[in-house]
Amino acid sequence: MTKLPYDETIQCVQCGYCLPACPTYVSMGKETHSPRGRINLVKMAAEGRIAVMDMQESIDLCLGCRACETACPSGVEYGKILEGAREVLHEQKAQSAPVKWTQDALINKLMPNSKRLNQVSNVLWLYQSSGLQKIVRKGKLSRILPGNLSAFEEILPTITSPKSPPSAAGCV
Repeated sequence: MTKLPYDETIQCVQCGYCLPACPTYVSMGKETHSPRGRINLVKMAAEGRIAVMDMQESIDLCLGCRACETACPSGVEYGKILEGAREVLHEQKAQSAPVKWTQDALINKLMPNSKRLNQVSNVLWLYQSSGLQKIVRKGKLSRILPGNLSAFEEILPTITSPKSPPSAAGCV
């Protein structure tokens, strides 16, 4: 994983000369959308005081015009800080993409549909009754699953029998 450009952030003395040069700060008036605010967010993320994704909005809103660099009396290389932060954010998003897809599939596609839920229940029953679950758990094979799926596997409910699809007879 790319490292955040911490050394560049400590050059900023937080003087504020960059503020009037920054179009997003001028239009929004929010400190976190100013160069010194973004620099501070990158510094805090590099120090582990905030999560990397906490700086996403501010970094994404930056136009990258680098007008702040010419206004800076300390010679802070804001472009290096911005590009480094964007690279780290991009890597973080790429790593969390399988988890987000899984969450979306579970919450938006599976849960509202009882037929799909029954199909998953049948697959889980087969997984458990065939002895495959015991092999996976004994061999600790669930560690190779992406994201939090290994933790999910450990708390799977026990399915006692296969489910049949819901019938239309009970519908009004």
